[in-house]
Amino acid sequence: MRFRTAVLFLCLTVSTTISAEDRARGERATGADVADFEVETLIEPEGREFFHFVFAPDGFRDTDEDRALFLEQVERNTTAIRTQEPFASLHDKLKFSVAWVPSKNAGIPDTAEYDRDEGVWRDKISGKTTVFQTKLNVGRYIIEIGNYHSVLAAVDAVEGRVDNLIVIANEKSYGGGARHPVDLPGVAFHVHRESDTPLDYQEALERFTFGVTIVSCEPDIAERILIHELGHSIANLGEEYFRADLTFPDDENHPGLKKPNVSGTDDRDQIKWKDLFGKNGVGAYEGAEGYGKGVFRPWDTGCIMRSERNTAFCPVCDRAIREAMREAMRMEAASAAVR
Repeated sequence: MRFRTAVLFLCLTVSTTISAEDRARGERATGADVADFEVETLIEPEGREFFHFVFAPDGFRDTDEDRALFLEQVERNTTAIRTQEPFASLHDKLKFSVAWVPSKNAGIPDTAEYDRDEGVWRDKISGKTTVFQTKLNVGRYIIEIGNYHSVLAAVDAVEGRVDNLIVIANEKSYGGGARHPVDLPGVAFHVHRESDTPLDYQEALERFTFGVTIVSCEPDIAERILIHELGHSIANLGEEYFRADLTFPDDENHPGLKKPNVSGTDDRDQIKWKDLFGKNGVGAYEGAEGYGKGVFRPWDTGCIMRSERNTAFCPVCDRAIREAMREAMRMEAASAAVR
């Protein structure tokens, strides 16, 4: 598979028609307007049912060098998705697009480091300006978005439904992040709550119907980090790594218990994946969501949600991703039918 990188590199063109309503929405963005994004489809599947991934850059300037670097990362990550199960089995249903927009500065603008004396995370402001204002939490390896107006502008610039917006941060450190549609509206609302450009919560609920995934340009395993993060942003999967000395909170409403691959019980007759229990290594292994005690995961060590260096999702996670993607495809087909 070869990408049309030469065409994109020389002349990225807007391939969508931007309505007056969408343009008005974009003008509210503090990082980028709808009209700033240059959209191009890289892989277009046949039919109405597909899952749409859109790549957008953060911290890439409007230079030949930065455009080339971004497109290299797009090709790298698209290949990783198309060759990793369960995505590989659905490759003919996967649509890939690019929403290019340059940033004023190169690299991630803000980082946060842990102040051990005070026990808090502190931002280190660099003065850089980028479209999505991504931030790397040093030591936690989590990249977060600081401008969700730009996220909405990117999605509004793309014709039709977007299922997952993948923001590639121009940062070589290890890092990634993800937000599922279940928690994305609340996160976006709180990020802008005390800013000069707040988001209306009801509008956030209505518009953030897609997942957001962030990944760095780490040279060795960034594409593996992306696959792990897609488990979160597509299927709301929980972490399967943990600290052995931590005990899961005694709270039946804990958000971790809403994850398809996390259970508060090891009773095989009550566990979420009881139909898969005892098959292909699926069981109830203690430790998940960062806690080593009182919570359980389906596989012992081999799942990608335990480590991005693993090569497969466990059957429970694999099924959850497939179900989430098929539901999104049905919604796209229904939406296309009335357009």
